[in-house]
Amino acid sequence: MNLRRAAATLVACCSLMVAPSCREIVDYRDTPPPGSQASIVWERTPGLVGEAILTLRIDQTGILYAGTDRGKLFRSVTDGNDWTPLPLPVPDGAITAIIVDPFRRMFVANDIHGILESIDGGVSWIGINGGLEDTAIYALAYLPTGALIAGSARGDISVTGDGSAIWTSSFSLGR
Repeated sequence: MNLRRAAATLVACCSLMVAPSCREIVDYRDTPPPGSQASIVWERTPGLVGEAILTLRIDQTGILYAGTDRGKLFRSVTDGNDWTPLPLPVPDGAITAIIVDPFRRMFVANDIHGILESIDGGVSWIGINGGLEDTAIYALAYLPTGALIAGSARGDISVTGDGSAIWTSSFSLGR
C-alpha cells in the first residue's frame, strides 16, 4: 500500500480535541492488521475522556456499558457517542467486570466491594456477596444454567448454584 493510499484510508472528520462528537475511521479492508484474518474497520468515538475503561459489555438490546478504574459505571444508547453515569452504592474500587443476563439483570464486579446486582437497569443496586471469601472480584461469567461464576484476586473461583445471591467456593488457584 503506498503512502497516498494509506493516507486516504485514514479519514479524520476533525480533531477530537476541538469537536469531540466527530469520529476517526481507520479502514483495513485492503490490508488487515497483523494477526487478523478478516477485514476490520474501527471508528473512534468520543468515548469517556479522562476515564480508564477496564470493561465493556453490550446487552441484548444494544445498550453499551463501561466500567472504569475509579469505580464509575456508564451507559450508552448511542454506540459510545454519549454516556450517562449510573449510580453505584460503593464509593471506590474499580469496576472489573459487567454481566447482563438474558433477564436483563446486571451484575457488576468491583475489586474492593465484591458483586453488585441491579434488576432495574442500573437505577438501584444490592450487594450479593453472601458466601464470598474474597470480595476483590476481577472476573465474572454467566452460564446458560443461570449460575454466575466469580474469580477473585487471590485465586478463588466461586459459583452461585442458580443465579442467587449465595456463593460457594468451588475451586481455588491460590491454595
